[in-house]
Amino acid sequence: MENVRKAGDLLTSLFSERFDRETLENARISAELFSNSWAAAAKQAQISAACDHCRIRELERGILVIEAEHPGWVQILQTKQKYLLGIFQKKFPELKIQGLSFCLSREPISGLPKSAAAAFPPETAAEPETYDPQVDKSLHESLNKFKKVIQKRNRNNPEDDVQD
Repeated sequence: MENVRKAGDLLTSLFSERFDRETLENARISAELFSNSWAAAAKQAQISAACDHCRIRELERGILVIEAEHPGWVQILQTKQKYLLGIFQKKFPELKIQGLSFCLSREPISGLPKSAAAAFPPETAAEPETYDPQVDKSLHESLNKFKKVIQKRNRNNPEDDVQD
């Protein structure tokens, strides 16, 4: 049994024979960036919910690309962009991350298992709210009041008046 070695030891010896120490360290850092860092960064940026709807897609030429499954998540990420960039720059200085870019994913990202998704088929989804003309009328009235306030404010400058 003294010849039995752990799988990690075997992989380390295999790769250390073929790659230099710097290459192996860069690979380790990149693996850490793509495996564990997104959840920690999102939590630190106080957007933990984004963990299930966004992920790191790639790092290319110093730009970290994060993909999201919905434009709303992209907007949320954009509000935290500087903060997230600082988090990644501090945690991974070796990668020289200069900026963040956001894109939409072509497939769902959410961690909802397929079996759970099957439990909620589209036909059992809640019906959309019915049209309520009263809400539309109320909105129209509010917009008209807003229009009058703007016209009153701009009465000294007639060219700024809102036109009908």
